[in-house]
Amino acid sequence: MIATVNRADDPMPIDPDLPVPLWFQLKEHLLDEIVAGQFDDGAQLPTEHALCEEYGISRTPVHRALAELADEGVILRHRRRGTFVNPHWKARRSHLGRVRVVVPDSSWAPHLNTVTEEFDLSVAEVPLGELRVRLVRAIGEGNAPDLALIDSVWVHEFAEAGFLYPLEELDSLWIRDVYEGDFLEPFVSGTRRSGVTWAVQAETDVAGLWYRKDGVQTAPTTWEEWSHLATSRDLKVAIPAGVEGGEAATYVLLAVLASNGAAAVTPHNIPLTTGPALDALRFLLTLTDTDLLAEGVTTADDAGAVAMLADGRAGFMIGGSYHAEQLARLTGTDLPTALGTFGFVPLPRGPNGPARTLAGGMVWAVPRQAVRPKEAMQVIRVLSESQPLADMANRSGQLPPRRAALELVSDVRFLRDTGSMLEGAMVRPGTVAYPRVSQQLAALLEVLLAGAADPDRVASSTAERIAAITGLPIEG
Repeated sequence: MIATVNRADDPMPIDPDLPVPLWFQLKEHLLDEIVAGQFDDGAQLPTEHALCEEYGISRTPVHRALAELADEGVILRHRRRGTFVNPHWKARRSHLGRVRVVVPDSSWAPHLNTVTEEFDLSVAEVPLGELRVRLVRAIGEGNAPDLALIDSVWVHEFAEAGFLYPLEELDSLWIRDVYEGDFLEPFVSGTRRSGVTWAVQAETDVAGLWYRKDGVQTAPTTWEEWSHLATSRDLKVAIPAGVEGGEAATYVLLAVLASNGAAAVTPHNIPLTTGPALDALRFLLTLTDTDLLAEGVTTADDAGAVAMLADGRAGFMIGGSYHAEQLARLTGTDLPTALGTFGFVPLPRGPNGPARTLAGGMVWAVPRQAVRPKEAMQVIRVLSESQPLADMANRSGQLPPRRAALELVSDVRFLRDTGSMLEGAMVRPGTVAYPRVSQQLAALLEVLLAGAADPDRVASSTAERIAAITGLPIEG
C-alpha cells in the first residue's frame, strides 16, 4: 500500500523561483519526510506520475530526484512494483545529522559519497558557470548549504561580505598543524585574509601548454621555439579567449604574463603596463598577425577551445592541467590513454623571465549561515587526508595541494610532472573585486586577439579601469 501524508496545511515545498534545481528541491523534501518518519521503513512512495501532479512539476525533475535517492541507498526501486523506502538506510545514517553540500557538476559528488560514508551528506551539483550566482542568491535568501566547493578567487570577496565561517573558530589546531604545516604555501596564503583562514584548498591545477603528440615530438620551451614550430608545421593554437571564455580566459592571460615574469594585478599595484607585461601582450598579438590562432578562437569558451585540440583543429592549446579529464571525455578514452595522445608542459618562457607557473583550483568553504558548521569542518578534514586527495588526483588528473598527498601520486608521470611545476607558482590575484577584475582581463584578451587594438593602448585602458575598481595604483 502506498503511504500517504497529509500535506493540506503545508506550504508548497517546490519553488521554481529559487536558484536551486527543482529535482534537488524535491529530493530534499522527500528526504526530509523519510527522516521525519512520514514514510515508514519499507513503505512505498507515490509513483512518478503522482509526484508530478502533487508538486506541479514535469517528470524530468521527479525522475532525477528519485534516481538520486536510489543511488544514495535511501530508496529501493523495483521494476513493475514501485519505489520503497530502504529499511536499512536509517540504521546506516550518522548521528551527526545531514550535512548539505554544494559542488560543481563534475566528479565531486561520487567522490564525496565514497570518501565520507560515515557522514549523512546531501550533495547538490550546480554548473560551475552558475555556482557563484546561485550561492550568493542562496545566502541572500537564508538558504546557504553547510559546505560549498568554490573557486579559490571568490574567497576574498565572500569573506569580506561576511559570507564565510572563519575556520580557526571551527578547528584551530587542525588549521595550524595540518593545513599550515603540510599544504603548499601559495594556497594557504591564498585562502587567508586579515590573518584568518576562510577556506581549505581542495585540489589544484597549473597552467601550461597542451599539444598533440602526433604533431609535436619535442615540446617548445621558449616563445621563439613555439612560434617557429607552430609556423613551420601549421599547428594552430586554441585559447579560451575573451568574454565567452569567462574565468578560463583570464586564467590563460595571467599564465602568459607569468611566463614572462609579469602580472596583471598584485596586492600593491597594477603592473599591466610595465615592459614584461606589454611584451607578453605583444607576443599574443603575433599569434593573430601570423594566422596561428585556430578558427573561432575569439568567440570560443573553455569547452570550445578544448574541443579544438581534441578533434585536431588545433595542435596546441593554452590551458590548465584540469583539461586532462575533459580531453579524455571528448576523445572517448580513459585518462591514461588521453595522456598518451596529448602532452602537457610548462608554458614556454618569454625573454624577460624568470618564468613562473600560474596555479588555481577549488576550495572548501563553510558558509556563515551553515546549520552544521562543525560537522562541515569534519567533512573537510576527512576529504583533506592524504589518501582521499591522492585518490581524487588519480581519477581526475588534478593535483593534490598537500605535500604528503603529492608523494602518494609521484609514480604517476603526469601528476609528478605537473606537481613539480607548483614550486614557486603564482596564484590569481586575491581581491574582493576579483569578478569585475576578471571581466576586464577577459575583455582585454578578446580585443587583443581580434586585432582590434594596440597592446599598449588596450593595456593602459584596462589598467585604468582596474585601478578604478580596486583603488590600486598603476605601476610605471
